[in-house]
Amino acid sequence: MPRFNRCGILHTHRAYDLFDRQFFGIIPRTACAVSSKTGKDGLDVLQGLLGEVKRTLILVPNNKLRDSFNEALKNIVTVFIGADTEENVERFRIHPGPAALILANRYDGIDFPGDECRNTVVYGFPLGAGLQESFLTQRLKAFSIIQDRVRTRVTQAMGRCTRDESDFSIVLILGSDLVKWFCTGENVAGMHPELQAEVAFGLENSTDSDTERFLALSKAFLSRSTDWDQAEDSIKVERSKRSKTPDAAASSLQKSAEVEIDYIYALWNGGYEDAYKLADTVVGLLSGGSSLLHRRVL
Repeated sequence: MPRFNRCGILHTHRAYDLFDRQFFGIIPRTACAVSSKTGKDGLDVLQGLLGEVKRTLILVPNNKLRDSFNEALKNIVTVFIGADTEENVERFRIHPGPAALILANRYDGIDFPGDECRNTVVYGFPLGAGLQESFLTQRLKAFSIIQDRVRTRVTQAMGRCTRDESDFSIVLILGSDLVKWFCTGENVAGMHPELQAEVAFGLENSTDSDTERFLALSKAFLSRSTDWDQAEDSIKVERSKRSKTPDAAASSLQKSAEVEIDYIYALWNGGYEDAYKLADTVVGLLSGGSSLLHRRVL
């Protein structure tokens, strides 16, 4: 068993990892790891993990990425992909493995408790599925407006295979945009303290790890080694030091939402003077910082 900077890796709940063409890491539900990787090394880790578990769930934001994963993996594992999601899910649950289920823009609503799945891959930023999100992020660059939405989807995605306190699962996070999101303190600060502690633990214990070490850490986690007890104690200590930071932008948006609805109704019904006054009220509620500038302009 490899040695760690702190007390081992992971814990008896779940594991999350970060992976990207230039970056890779493991973040469990109570511990984590991270290191620089090249594209080939990162692929080696992913393929190695596919061979360690029976079933792998892969979540991507769009159909184009879904098809790309299918092409990359179809000769390595049995891939379930297609329009009939419900049928594919049920076939995946009982497949002896190795198998992969690839879903586009499905971050909640489908769960795999217990031994149904022990490996989750989340690729890319979970946004841009609809026209409004695409406009806000790609045109206005108004990421702060939908920050809370991103955090919710990330948390949902990582919990698809861990439905109670006894569940555990490796989670690979792929894509430089999502990795950068995890490495930004204010993003993680809005998560539950336990998740914050797990991410911090993983980032610390993953630095400068090679492919062999990553696979060794994953095997130890999946085998429920006694080293996880040490990791759990460390995570609890770290968790006690942290608290969830409210999203200031989300709070302001929530306050303005009701007035915005009244504005739309007034405009639709031809009450232009009332609509103007309501719009002015909305702008006032969204004042006080550059993070909401894009929303005020909109």
